[in-house]
Amino acid sequence: MSDPVNSFHVLDYVAMGLFFLVCTGIGVYYGCYKKQKTTEEYLLGGRRMHLIPVAISLLVTYQSAISVLGVPLETYVYNTMSYYMWVAIMIANAIQGFLIVPLVYPLGISSSYEYFGRRFKSRAVQLLGTVMGMLQTLMYMAIVLLAPALALEAVAGIPLWVSIVVVGIIGAAYTSIGGMKTVIWTDVFQFIILYGGLIVILVLALIEVGGFYKVFRVAIDGKRIVFDEINPDPRVRHTIWGLLCGGVFNWLPNCCNQSAVQRISSMKSARDAKISCLLNVPLLFVYSVILTLVGLVIYAYFVEKQCDPYLSGAISNYNQLMPYFVMKVFHNVPGLAGLFIAALFSGSLSTLSSGINSMSANTLKDILPNVLRNAQQYNQTVIAKVASMLFGAMAVGLAYLAKSLSGPVTQIAQTTFGAVGGPMAGIFFLGAVFPQANWIGAFSGGMIGLAINMWVAIGSVMYGAKAVPSPRVSIEDCSVLNFTGILSNLTSTSTPTFANTTWLYTTQMSKHIYGSQLAIYDVSYVYFGLIGTIITIVSGILISICTGSARGDLTREEYIFPCLRRVWKGHLISFQPGKYKAYKNKTSVINEHEIDVAPIKALELTWYWNRSQKPSLE
Repeated sequence: MSDPVNSFHVLDYVAMGLFFLVCTGIGVYYGCYKKQKTTEEYLLGGRRMHLIPVAISLLVTYQSAISVLGVPLETYVYNTMSYYMWVAIMIANAIQGFLIVPLVYPLGISSSYEYFGRRFKSRAVQLLGTVMGMLQTLMYMAIVLLAPALALEAVAGIPLWVSIVVVGIIGAAYTSIGGMKTVIWTDVFQFIILYGGLIVILVLALIEVGGFYKVFRVAIDGKRIVFDEINPDPRVRHTIWGLLCGGVFNWLPNCCNQSAVQRISSMKSARDAKISCLLNVPLLFVYSVILTLVGLVIYAYFVEKQCDPYLSGAISNYNQLMPYFVMKVFHNVPGLAGLFIAALFSGSLSTLSSGINSMSANTLKDILPNVLRNAQQYNQTVIAKVASMLFGAMAVGLAYLAKSLSGPVTQIAQTTFGAVGGPMAGIFFLGAVFPQANWIGAFSGGMIGLAINMWVAIGSVMYGAKAVPSPRVSIEDCSVLNFTGILSNLTSTSTPTFANTTWLYTTQMSKHIYGSQLAIYDVSYVYFGLIGTIITIVSGILISICTGSARGDLTREEYIFPCLRRVWKGHLISFQPGKYKAYKNKTSVINEHEIDVAPIKALELTWYWNRSQKPSLE
């Protein structure tokens, strides 16, 4: 079928080319003209990054092409209930600023999972957290690369492999060359493109549709504006309780994983790090409102045209809705389609570069610390750059292998965050809240939480209930019909209702449909993070108690949330590391200061004891 959405103007290619050129240029600038001489400069920007760029980087790392494609889709196909997920994300960012930053920043760590190793005095727990975090990051990067590539292949004629490979190579290249400074400053540039592109599209689309009043009138008539679903049943896909409570725990892994901690540690002070995290709240509010309005405008547009693009066969998947709308409505505005695709790719590149940089840090600090203990800084930096390229290649390969994935991309991403990230966040909070937790409990609890969560998540994808959309848009006035696509799309979702020769999909017979005999498979994806976190914490603390808690060793207070240190005062050790002198032999690492463990009296530690016995510094 001939459709103007598949045609690109030369200005579209120019806009895309300039975007990729600037991103690459930032990498070359920091890689060749502002060279990083140490691994700390390469991975953490020398711990001198400014709070505004880092705040923006924290935002765009996970508000990627997934949200650009997925949020308008959610509003168009379902309703605005998903907006509560944004409220949950804002709450999670507030928790990050008030709880996680005061704990993590003073430790001076380069890796999030380095905290696991120090807190539980266990290499096994550190490696378990590293595996969980890297698995989540790889899976998310694959989805971020795949989602826009699938959409653009259908509506812009760009081959799938071209989008994946181009974005993968450029992201891996500039990240490998320039390190953390490149990642943060390209994130700032991509933020400008992303926000600017969305605002331009929203304004022009409102003019095309006829203004806010008309958009809201059509949306209310079509039951797209809904904020009052309070059903307590956890099998209901979106409810206020599920989206708020479950959503917070689905997002918390992104607040304490490697990408987040690396940015927190890259700033000049704990105050800057806290402000940077809290700035995400107003930025997220603006971003979420824009995307939700775009979804309502798209819905109003196709209702007025009486032509649902999916049911008419124009697109084969609702994930293609946003790019199809832009290229159909604005195909006669040269350069705008290119600007939108640049915005889409900017979301992908920001996530890809952050993920690659964080996993290269994991490689140096968590996987190979003993191997590289005596290696020169230059050699460590080279290894980090090589690792960046390898992880970029892995993300490209996984994205291509995952091309058969279907379903709302936001749901796929949130499922990934909750299923893998929930147990990882559980280990983090187990260590930061309960000084009684030991390495056996942390390791066992993490494994139990991961096993149960993956079982539930995979089972829900394969056998769980399928979400029932709101009443579909008519296709009565579609000028060109692809009848093969129509029949395929209709039969793959539900049985259509024929009324006055209008193919209008209705779902009034059942608001919620449950698909499996095992009820847990029907639990909404928004609860996966909550399930994984709770199982990990509960099983971890019980196993710790059964195995002798900390086995006589008290937990150092720096590893517990500051607000809880008074509560657990009798279980903690307080000390002042600034007084200690370094020695070459018989040393133990405290706050990355090597101290002599032989003359204990010289350390001048203050011990809080429940029992009379000699402390252990191991």
